[in-house]
Amino acid sequence: MDEKNIQASSRVAALIAGYLLNQLSAKEVQELEGWVNASAVNNAIFTRVLNEENLEQQGQLIKSIDVEADMAIAKANLDFEPGLKKIKLWPRIAGVAAAVAAIAFGIWFFTAPHNPERSLPSGATAKDLGDIAPGGNRATLTSNGKSINLSNAKTGIAINAAAVTYNDGTKLDPSALRMTEGDSRALAVSTPRGGTYSITLSDGTKVWLNADSKLEFYSNYSNKLQRIVKLSGEAYFEVATAYTSLQGRRTKQAFIVQTATQTIEVLGTHFNVNTFGDEHPGTVTSLLEGSVKASNENGETILKPGDRGVSSIKGILLLMGNAKDDIAWKNGKFRFDDSSLIEVMNQLARWYDVEVQYPEGIPELHFTGDMNRNVKLSETLALLNYTKLKFKIEGRRIIVTK
Repeated sequence: MDEKNIQASSRVAALIAGYLLNQLSAKEVQELEGWVNASAVNNAIFTRVLNEENLEQQGQLIKSIDVEADMAIAKANLDFEPGLKKIKLWPRIAGVAAAVAAIAFGIWFFTAPHNPERSLPSGATAKDLGDIAPGGNRATLTSNGKSINLSNAKTGIAINAAAVTYNDGTKLDPSALRMTEGDSRALAVSTPRGGTYSITLSDGTKVWLNADSKLEFYSNYSNKLQRIVKLSGEAYFEVATAYTSLQGRRTKQAFIVQTATQTIEVLGTHFNVNTFGDEHPGTVTSLLEGSVKASNENGETILKPGDRGVSSIKGILLLMGNAKDDIAWKNGKFRFDDSSLIEVMNQLARWYDVEVQYPEGIPELHFTGDMNRNVKLSETLALLNYTKLKFKIEGRRIIVTK
């Protein structure tokens, strides 16, 4: 986003902040109304900012505003175009403006090699694109060949000895699982497209599954030298340090994640593993804390915090970028770093459970920035309409044209 667009966006963020606090003059209200009515995309952004759900999500941010920091931000970023009347950014407005900017303008920064052009027809709104709800808590637990649909009202399960409970303590039907004390059976949790779920393993390790993913594991690791899980798709791990007693000795248990193209070995650490082949040619392991050894048949590499290791024919290679960006999905965000259009749309397709078609070919566009995953598809596509692209929803298909 160039300097002129940053200035214009900052101006609007301050106007919306003043509007939320009922502190605009009549002339400033008129200026804001002119911006809102200038395009369907502006209208969609303004509607989103005023949406009660978004305001509630930002409530803690607004309440916990650091006035000094926000005044520094205001001084650095909220200088408007010459000739425009400046709004007085007293601390409260400066803080809310920062929150508004986070909702509305901290979403997309396009690096496409052309000037943005809005492609929604005149007078259209985000709803005209059709609405598809974002993904949610959806998963299936498989035990002894029997599958159980897990509750959409819960966010995860915990494996405890001979029982499986939801993370709020509610027990699953024990007869359905037929588990016994000391049992060490193979279990699997899988999420569909548009689904996510968390699992706390019997050793205390926490795993968050992204959409269209599957984790295979054992119900009890207490008598095993290694804790082995198998992953397809994407998951974030917070591995607990665990010990086992074998032949009278208390030994640390290695935790091993196996994918189709990589093996990750750790003792206790936080990391993300992505096996989706449409984003990278092999498994990508992104380390947040601790140390892991990533290997394949061609070699091995010790990763340090911040590293991103990808499987290749030359072993494990380090990718550019920061590992923290790769766990945005766990925190309810999409985050892109010079990502191609097809990479962006593939992530949207998995999360919204839709098919994407490109009847005129795939445009060469790249994106850098982040956005909220917990909004309807129409809002996401309304924001994408800042580029020279048109989107049409037919059932659960998105048709992308230039």
